[in-house]
Amino acid sequence: YLTLEFQRKYGVPYHPDHAQWGQEHILSAESITFIDELLVTDRTLYLDEIQAKLSLVCGINVSLSTIKHTLDWMCISHKHISKEASEWNDLLCAAFVNEVARLVPNSDMLLCVDESSKDDHTMTWQWGYSCLGTECIVCQPFICGR
Repeated sequence: YLTLEFQRKYGVPYHPDHAQWGQEHILSAESITFIDELLVTDRTLYLDEIQAKLSLVCGINVSLSTIKHTLDWMCISHKHISKEASEWNDLLCAAFVNEVARLVPNSDMLLCVDESSKDDHTMTWQWGYSCLGTECIVCQPFICGR
């Protein structure tokens, strides 16, 4: 019944002098900027790695849920990573296709494999962070023959 009384008296369903929304922010603007810069340089960090870097560099000890809520507040979401080979060059690719066409008399002799990047962490780095509405793309060197 207090809610109805506050609505009638103040025009809102709470007492305006006593309303406190949520918890006070633990992370400062500098810490939030630090997290943003971390994710710009490496989108594949795990929450505990962000936590360790915050502790080491900024001297702030916060929980993983605080970091997750901060990322949500920053409109940064957790997504599946799209990897691209960092050495991709359209001109070299076209030259290679022309050279293969010159060397191979019959196109049935060719076996095509999709080019993608591969690194030693392929099995572990499948998720990363990026802003809402944008794809999480990480450029990796293409390693052939491993």
